[in-house]
Amino acid sequence: MAFHDWKKLIIYILLPLISLTFLSYGLKGLFDNGIYLEPFEVIVVNQDTHKLSKVLVYQVEEDKNLASLVDITVLEREEEAEKLVRTDKAVAAVIIPDGFINSLEEGTNHSVRLITSLKHPVKAHMIKSIMESYMKSVSAGQSAVNAVWDYYIEMGMDRNQRREKIEAVINDITLRAYFVRSNTIQKKTLPGINSIPPVIFYSISVVLVIIMLKGVSYGKEIIEDMKQRVTDRIFLAGVSPRKYFLGKALGLFIITLVQGSIFFIPIAYFLEAKFNVSWVYSGSILLVSVFVITSLTMAGSVLIYQTDKFQYVGSIGIMTSVIIGGGFIPYMYLPDYIKEISFLTLHYWVMASVISFSGKYIVDGLQPLVIMMIFAFITMILAYTAYTKGKE
Repeated sequence: MAFHDWKKLIIYILLPLISLTFLSYGLKGLFDNGIYLEPFEVIVVNQDTHKLSKVLVYQVEEDKNLASLVDITVLEREEEAEKLVRTDKAVAAVIIPDGFINSLEEGTNHSVRLITSLKHPVKAHMIKSIMESYMKSVSAGQSAVNAVWDYYIEMGMDRNQRREKIEAVINDITLRAYFVRSNTIQKKTLPGINSIPPVIFYSISVVLVIIMLKGVSYGKEIIEDMKQRVTDRIFLAGVSPRKYFLGKALGLFIITLVQGSIFFIPIAYFLEAKFNVSWVYSGSILLVSVFVITSLTMAGSVLIYQTDKFQYVGSIGIMTSVIIGGGFIPYMYLPDYIKEISFLTLHYWVMASVISFSGKYIVDGLQPLVIMMIFAFITMILAYTAYTKGKE
């Protein structure tokens, strides 16, 4: 018999670890890159023979922001590019017309052409916005070139002299615009879900599920005691309903706190190896989570008189918390209509606090804990009042 018990114990230990492994590695991409958008094909056709037109193509090819979003292919013929867009093998084609650089010299408007398909309106709009951004740099450079061109005219230079000198000016302005463009925006990335290792995220989620399951099991025991009139004998022995209720609540709180600590202590260690204030935050999350589960368990055991029904409601509640609360897929990646009800789950508030604390946003991390504490306190008071009133 002991052998079978040990087998069950090993299974109970291994199942959470196996689940953590699959969840952490299977959904690692959400934590590293967010929602994945598959790169799409864009064709660039450079019909301009001027050597500076190659600089524009080079800028597009070397743009690091585009590298993870767009696969760029350079072709020679516009007809071939248009066919690829028409056959859905490319999202868009950018055509740099012949004489484009010369139009900068002369101050004329020789537009870059963009070929898109109605099959991909969002991606086409993205490409259009990107190209408009590049063209603003070109337009600014064109204004500078025009000013220099007019200056050369005032100096009495003939056309050949102006063309010879203006090429160096265009080159200089183009390169300056490229480097200024690269340094115009200073990027600051705020910490979010990506700042938490997936194994830690899912460890917290699994710990919540474990202590929730303990709450369901404990609540069933309370209901069984009432059905078998064990509580009546306890009351006859001199224990008041108030003491019994508080004793059961305290017992559940201590048991789930001990169970949760077995997992939370290693999690806190991996998050912050040195003992500091981060351990206090981790402990606060655990204490509040246990208090919420205790209050809900006691309220459920008072309102629901059937063990099967209690287990059914508890199981549905746990599954709902995991799915729509962000215990499986982080809630910020869920559809908007699900996000609107995510706040009804324990996973939502716990994960919101964890994310804020991991980003050193202490006030934002404390707010979910305070809200959960108030909710749990009110729930516990109502459950206590309903139970003791019914027994007096």
